[in-house]
Amino acid sequence: MLDLEIYEPTPSDFRYSAAGSLARQVDLAEWSLLMLRLTFISDIGVHSRGSSESVESLKEIAEQAAFDTEIPNKRKLIAWIKKKGNLYLEDAMPESRYRAITARLKDSSETQQEF
Repeated sequence: MLDLEIYEPTPSDFRYSAAGSLARQVDLAEWSLLMLRLTFISDIGVHSRGSSESVESLKEIAEQAAFDTEIPNKRKLIAWIKKKGNLYLEDAMPESRYRAITARLKDSSETQQEF
């Protein structure tokens, strides 16, 4: 049997000397997660095309966010979401429609739990 020390990697192990700081890498990771959510919303827009309750106008929300903010930066992206992204969402799905959909989903979920 080999007597090996078990090594636990840390985030700093994945940095290179030329790479940004750990704080910048964390910022990029958080930016990536926000962009992933916007990409998911974009995909919903693409796949809703042609349906009676389409949110197709959201199909380019991720691309627009990336274009408008230019440099991957979490603070810039959050500011964009608050200023423009929420307007895209409100135009595609007003709050009243959102509440109606969530109520239907909740009712459907409760009905399924009864069985």
